[in-house]
Amino acid sequence: MNKYRTYESSVKDFFDSRPTHEVNCWCSERDSHLLFTKNKMTVVRCGGCGTVYNKTPPTPKALMEFYKESDAMRQWSELKEEQDQLYKFGPAIKRLKDKNVRSVLDIGCGNGVFLKHCHGMKVLGVEPNKNAAQACRNNNIPVAELPFGQFFYSNRQRFDAVCLWGVLEHVPDPRELLSRIRGMASYVVICVPNMKSLVVEELKEECFTFCPQHLWYFDEDSLKKILRVNEFKHTESWSIEPEIYPILKKQMGHDPYDHSVFIERDLEEIASHEKKILDDKRGYKVITIAS
Repeated sequence: MNKYRTYESSVKDFFDSRPTHEVNCWCSERDSHLLFTKNKMTVVRCGGCGTVYNKTPPTPKALMEFYKESDAMRQWSELKEEQDQLYKFGPAIKRLKDKNVRSVLDIGCGNGVFLKHCHGMKVLGVEPNKNAAQACRNNNIPVAELPFGQFFYSNRQRFDAVCLWGVLEHVPDPRELLSRIRGMASYVVICVPNMKSLVVEELKEECFTFCPQHLWYFDEDSLKKILRVNEFKHTESWSIEPEIYPILKKQMGHDPYDHSVFIERDLEEIASHEKKILDDKRGYKVITIAS
């Protein structure tokens, strides 16, 4: 089994034995439209704001156990360490430097890969997972090893920018998290899986993004709505990770995440497809900067 499928299996095994509960959308709208069910997930679209979310997510206690204790989190960290992440962080860092940002808080900083690239800036990470927090310390990256709520309760610092790399889709109340951040910084950087990505359209519920720990599924429009509610002004958005190879594998009848499958295509043709996906903001993830 490849590493991604091993990770996916570990996640499923963990949550299969944990309870779920029923929730409504962050906007408090009770009306929703069923999109699909997957294992214990009930993925719906809000009838009010249009956000896609899991109506039957794991309980907050189960989620906290997952982030602090599960072996799946170690596997995920190892997968990320094997990848060059600068393609993801570089454009955002450049934009922040253009805005004269000198201090950055990274909430859910993981192993500190993003902060490691913030050269010349004062940085701090917040990370509840003890192994990831230790990895930050090993790399001399300042980190608060705390659940987010405890950090906000005790913190009195301000930052030029607060970053949420793959975090907003995980928290039970994304509106509350953004409201906590509102008074802390001039800018917020958010990266989330993109519901309008081509890979979601092609793979549907088989797409890697649909997993129990992802509670919310934003696109650029629904992200703008929740930012507007929290009095942020949208500055700019772009997408990353075209995911063309999983799409092609799916179209050819293969497991889209089987890395042993070789796709024979002209590299210029692949590059052209990937450029169009990103130009159309249909990459797997969307990044937004707001002020």
